[in-house]
Amino acid sequence: MLKKDDLEQYQYIIHHLLHRYNITYDYDEFFQLLLIRMWQLITQYDPTLSLSLSSYLYSRLRYYLFDLLRSKARQIAMADIAHTHLHAIDSISITENQILLEQFLKTLNTHEQRWIQLAYLGYKQYEIAHHMNRSLSSVKLYKKSVKNKFFSFLNYGKE
Repeated sequence: MLKKDDLEQYQYIIHHLLHRYNITYDYDEFFQLLLIRMWQLITQYDPTLSLSLSSYLYSRLRYYLFDLLRSKARQIAMADIAHTHLHAIDSISITENQILLEQFLKTLNTHEQRWIQLAYLGYKQYEIAHHMNRSLSSVKLYKKSVKNKFFSFLNYGKE
């Protein structure tokens, strides 16, 4: 049975992780998300499979924090691209944005189009490589190529 004391007893793990990875922005938000995850982990804990509850929580919360940071970075990157894109072409309608996006996508080859679809869906590099049946270095080349074509496309639109 999960008690409030269990959560309070192990909150130091959350504080330790947040300090270890220098999380100062949105500290409270990350703390709450980790606290909820801790509650879930405590309810799932099986003492026969793990040495101690604290080591189990530490490792699971650490990986969960990594996932949170990755998704946060992905959101920031997408917002930066959207902001750059909107700033570059000033204030045009959504329909015109869709047309520009379709024109940009036409400049990509099939592998690059597949890469951008999977990246947009949130897949990691190694997962994209697995889905595309390509090596990780090939996937990284697709990413670099898409990025270069995107910025070339934006610069072409400014002229």
